[in-house]
Amino acid sequence: MKKISKLLLNLICIVTIIIIILGISYVIQITIMNKKYANVLGYSLFEVLTGSMEPTINIGDDVLIQITKDIQKGDIVVFDNKQNDNFILHRVVQINEENVVTKGDSNNVSDRAISKEDIIGKTLVIFPKLGKIQEFFRRPYIFIPLVDIIIISTLLVNYRKNIYKNKYLRGSNKTLKTEKKGTF
Repeated sequence: MKKISKLLLNLICIVTIIIIILGISYVIQITIMNKKYANVLGYSLFEVLTGSMEPTINIGDDVLIQITKDIQKGDIVVFDNKQNDNFILHRVVQINEENVVTKGDSNNVSDRAISKEDIIGKTLVIFPKLGKIQEFFRRPYIFIPLVDIIIISTLLVNYRKNIYKNKYLRGSNKTLKTEKKGTF
């Protein structure tokens, strides 16, 4: 049981560290490098803010996209809407040599044609309600104590492990010293 809890705690710690590293990368790209979206190893995560793709993708869902211009009819893509300076997530309904026409699944009409250069990438995975979870953890009074608990738990487990090792080593050293005294 101790091995399972230790393994679970280490796994949680590793996942937390990875999430923190990805978050730092995201923040650096967005705030310091002034990019419009983060590019982490050719992928990015976007939160869905409107219901134009319902019921396929709902408000509060997140989508993992592969940053690519290689798209096909039927793909759900994210593109840069330069008119409103935001991103739109819609399905490709028509591809021409230079332009792409998209449409939200719950919309009645197609969008205006956009340049293929405006395409950021295509959707790979939909994470239902991940945006809601992210919103919850973005609150400093939730995030900071959670990170503290994970760090303190990891330190305590390692500290306890080191105390046990030191007791064992100290005990074996005493035994060795006693045996040496008795033989001389």
